[in-house]
Amino acid sequence: MIANNELRKGNMVKHPAGIGRVSQVLWNRVELEIADGNERSFIEVQYDELEPIPVTKEVLEKCDLVKHRRFYYANVFYSKTGKFVINQLRDNIEISFAVNSTPGIISDKNLNLHQLQNMYFVLMNEELHIDM
Repeated sequence: MIANNELRKGNMVKHPAGIGRVSQVLWNRVELEIADGNERSFIEVQYDELEPIPVTKEVLEKCDLVKHRRFYYANVFYSKTGKFVINQLRDNIEISFAVNSTPGIISDKNLNLHQLQNMYFVLMNEELHIDM
């Protein structure tokens, strides 16, 4: 389950009907856009019907990030500006970022895609594009 205060428009989540993009957040439910090939449908669901999508190498490869080719021991992805770097080593994810020339690091073993999207938006002031 995902708490309603963790979601915003554009977040990707899992639902029994498929992977969906949040199109509207209401106090007691969420509207999801679910794509199936060229077909798109909108459904309203309760928060307890939603599951987070864990951040994995496969998920990161679907994000609008560049995969670094020099590292064999870790999956390293970075934004096109180079100011947002994700290092995935075994079961831990470390995010390095620079905002107004001030560096920071966030480390988490259980990072989910909607959380990554929210962090990216807050830190980079733009959406993290995902091709799911």
